[in-house]
Amino acid sequence: MGRIHLFEFHDQTWCPAPLRDAATAYLFQAFKIGHQATPIVDELAPVLDEMGTHQLLDLCSGGGGPMPLVVDEFRERGIDARATLTDRFPNLPRFRRIVESSKGAIDYREEPVDAIDVPAELKGVRTLFNSFHHFRPEEAKGILRSASDSGRPIAVFELVGREPLMVLSIFFVWIPVLLLMPFIRPVRFSWLFFTYVIPLIPLLVVWDGLVSCFRIYSVDELEALVAEIPIDPAKYRWRIGQVSQGKVPAKLTFLVGMPVEPGSG
Repeated sequence: MGRIHLFEFHDQTWCPAPLRDAATAYLFQAFKIGHQATPIVDELAPVLDEMGTHQLLDLCSGGGGPMPLVVDEFRERGIDARATLTDRFPNLPRFRRIVESSKGAIDYREEPVDAIDVPAELKGVRTLFNSFHHFRPEEAKGILRSASDSGRPIAVFELVGREPLMVLSIFFVWIPVLLLMPFIRPVRFSWLFFTYVIPLIPLLVVWDGLVSCFRIYSVDELEALVAEIPIDPAKYRWRIGQVSQGKVPAKLTFLVGMPVEPGSG
């Protein structure tokens, strides 16, 4: 089955902030419990090393995504990674809370940042975590072309997929939503109300999870995207693949683009 670009509720500007924030908070908790930062860092660490930088520039950060967990994983491995959170519609209250708890490892850009037109002064390995599938093919190519044209490294990671077991498991994700929501901090009455009284949050997480699976670019589809980007392979190269996520019933799909010249990060 090929990619299907349906809509996700939390992408919509009319989606109430409490529902969107609850969904992203739940996903962060799920990332943490599933130890999904580990395979990401396994693939990302060699990129930092080869590019001669410890700076990550996170695009489409949303509510922060798994970046705090990724930075923590790097620190546990003795790598002093630092990150800057950016978004076209930055969630500044959430960004500030992440920065405060990061002990100086994470900062953020207050001004909007378009992933297709990243300001030249923003340095580091560009990252997109579970957000690349939000873009249609022309926009996705624009993000990759922006990185390759400017000679900047980029790393795209998708944590779900179209594997049958993964898709099937999404139908039951409302169960961990019910179990975890009371333990997500800070506790918010609206989150509890829309989880247990009017269960909009579990329904939103299930729907958006299914749509994410159908929107994901497969390895073949990613290879087709980069094949349409005119770039000299002697100056810039791509690496695309999948790796296991352990207990999670989906493989981690990644796309890494790097300038051939080291130290271009």
